[in-house]
Amino acid sequence: MLSLPPSEHPAGNPQIELLPKLLNALFKWKWLIVAATFAVAIPVALVLFMRTPLYEVKMKILIKAARSQAALNFSAAQGMAPPAVTAQIVNTEIQVIRSPDLLIPAIQQSGFPLLAPGQEDTPVVRERALQSLRTRMNFSPAADSNVIEVSLQDPDSRQAARLLNTLAVLYLKKRAALQAGSENMPEFFATQVQFNREKVDKARALLENFQDKDNIVHISNELEANLTRLMSMEGTLKDLQAEIESSSKEIAALQEQIKEQPESITKESRQILNPEVTAMRQKLVDLERQRDELNQRYQPASRFVKDKESEIATLRAAIATKEHNVVGETLYAKNGVRDALNQQLLAKQVAVQAAGAKRAALINEKKAYESRLSILKDRTFELGRLRGDYDLARETYFMYEKKAEEARISQAMDEENIVNAGIVQEARAPIIPLPRNLLVWGPVAAMAGAALGVALALVLEFFSLTIKDERDIEQFLQVPVLATVRHF
Repeated sequence: MLSLPPSEHPAGNPQIELLPKLLNALFKWKWLIVAATFAVAIPVALVLFMRTPLYEVKMKILIKAARSQAALNFSAAQGMAPPAVTAQIVNTEIQVIRSPDLLIPAIQQSGFPLLAPGQEDTPVVRERALQSLRTRMNFSPAADSNVIEVSLQDPDSRQAARLLNTLAVLYLKKRAALQAGSENMPEFFATQVQFNREKVDKARALLENFQDKDNIVHISNELEANLTRLMSMEGTLKDLQAEIESSSKEIAALQEQIKEQPESITKESRQILNPEVTAMRQKLVDLERQRDELNQRYQPASRFVKDKESEIATLRAAIATKEHNVVGETLYAKNGVRDALNQQLLAKQVAVQAAGAKRAALINEKKAYESRLSILKDRTFELGRLRGDYDLARETYFMYEKKAEEARISQAMDEENIVNAGIVQEARAPIIPLPRNLLVWGPVAAMAGAALGVALALVLEFFSLTIKDERDIEQFLQVPVLATVRHF
């Protein structure tokens, strides 16, 4: 390899020396740069000019959060606000639209020529053609809206429009199927309605049989009524017991008073009873009767009882100071006081017997209520369980019945394509094709060719071993340069 010896001249500034060389190289190889520019720009322009024009077909789909009509929107009918359409929902719908499960059937149903005429139909070729088609399709959400814009660039605008419209129809059907969850949903809910109706009938039969067994209509009301009646009976029994005890004491007092009274009294006598003494004795009887009544109500040490005892003692002392008999004939008659006391005694005995009979009847009635209350308390838990089972079965039945009706209506709406999505803009074949962009790609190609020409010129200039100036002669031949002829 030929190498140049080091120069004996002192080195100057490399940047100042490099600039003239660059300019000299560009000027020297100017035709090469021009040729490279045209060599790249002209083929690119020809390709762009001769290329088959492409048409861009667009379609717009609106995504909504509820059904098309408020009357058919279950969430609105139930007073609930429909969910908002978020960016995640829109992106999810884009993934559904661009899925091969929709694109391949759309190609088949629309008759879109996926393969070029004469192209071999193999799985690999078909897959590559499908990938090429998908690269020419664009799915993008419109800014600040719930609209999805689908576009396709293709030489045949009519076939592209037919493909997009078919894709939109298949998407609406797919969305209806996804919303329905399953085609057998109404049948499923109808089966559940029948099953839960049988559960309701069975639970109702168990509840009615349990109530009929003990003649239970409404256990809570009956419990409350029985408790109220028992409390009333308890009060009545206490009153009767107090009345019986009080009357019994009065009967004992009357019996004592009757024993003290003679059966007959002297009506006329030569020695007759002193009328004053008789009156005083009558008053004494009244005081003793009053004392007995007070003994029934108060303790013997009570002030009322002691005052009454004091009056009785005073009256007895007064009677003792009086003459009991008056000289005269004696006529005997029936003692009226004794008869009055006997009548009072009889009335009290009758009242005690009536109160006792009433008390016995109430005790028997109370036992019947207590027995019924015990049965109701024992049946409360089981009845509550049966009633809870019945209420739960009935609520479940109503829920499934409502869901079955909603599923039936939803399926009918899905069959009529009444879904929460719609085609805002159908795909139509445009008349004007897409611009060829010669004004954009032409200058870009020219700049690329010029850059290629400059690169070739620099390579040819700086990597060549030919002698170019005096410095190369001195370095290569090791001889001094005496003169230079620039033009000859």
